[in-house]
Amino acid sequence: MARRRREDAIDQWIALPWQAAAAAGAICFVLLHWIAPAILGGAVGRALAPMFGLLGWMALFVFGLIAVVSYVRASRESDSFTLRRIEPSAPHAHPASNPVQTSDLRADWPRPTSVAQSEVPRPSAWALDVLQRMDWKRFEFLAAAYYERIGFRTEPIRWGADEGVDVKLFRGDLSEPVSVVQCKAWNGRPVGVSEVRELLGVMTDSEVKAGVFLTTSTFTDAAVKFAEGNKIALVNGAEFLARIIALPQETQSELLDVACEGDWTTPSCPSCAVKLVHREGKRGSFWGCRNFPRCRYTRPKSTSK
Repeated sequence: MARRRREDAIDQWIALPWQAAAAAGAICFVLLHWIAPAILGGAVGRALAPMFGLLGWMALFVFGLIAVVSYVRASRESDSFTLRRIEPSAPHAHPASNPVQTSDLRADWPRPTSVAQSEVPRPSAWALDVLQRMDWKRFEFLAAAYYERIGFRTEPIRWGADEGVDVKLFRGDLSEPVSVVQCKAWNGRPVGVSEVRELLGVMTDSEVKAGVFLTTSTFTDAAVKFAEGNKIALVNGAEFLARIIALPQETQSELLDVACEGDWTTPSCPSCAVKLVHREGKRGSFWGCRNFPRCRYTRPKSTSK
């Protein structure tokens, strides 16, 4: 338990700008190396001065190391956003005042296809289990549809094969987005601070001051603390479900149609936009792309999407 708390504390420091750790190290060094012995004074201060000096150097080293790790991680994430981003050729948005039909929703996005696609029964009502069973691509369609229903125009941002398609949100006739949404359909583990940092990178790259991180799972304490200081709203699975249920019954039904269209539970390949197929290997079963060997994307067969 104590070890986990220490790891969480270190993660929180790493999540902060590197200058924070550098400043903390400098302050600890000054306090321990000079101020503490001076406050004690006399023989006691002189006797404990070497110990305080050693502690000061240790604090400076630890916080300095944290600052280096934070700086390197932030630099790598910033570079990765520049390399991975593929902008859409033109925005295709549907005004919220004229809701689109389920079959036409996000027609500009590559839709997952399947050979001999099987129909999974449509649930009769919304439940957390529906969100958690959903294909990650279908969850992104749902997110776009939800924000369109509550008055936004949406525009997708295409990325590389990282199962992360973000959505820009627009108000009225404004040409600049007011927010950006990142979706993660994860069930087996909570979303950590590194994923929330990625959203901050999207916000910075898009020059958007507000962001929303939407997941079917939950968030770690470090992620929550990081989001609070960067104008990022975190919406977990239970909270997103509550927002949907708060909508009129007709709108709930429309969103359920979007979420549960076709084979809505089998995961999709982020590279080929086709449904994955079940395969058996030496280490057990897994999901694989049906375009193998041209596409070698795989993922473990687990509840995490």
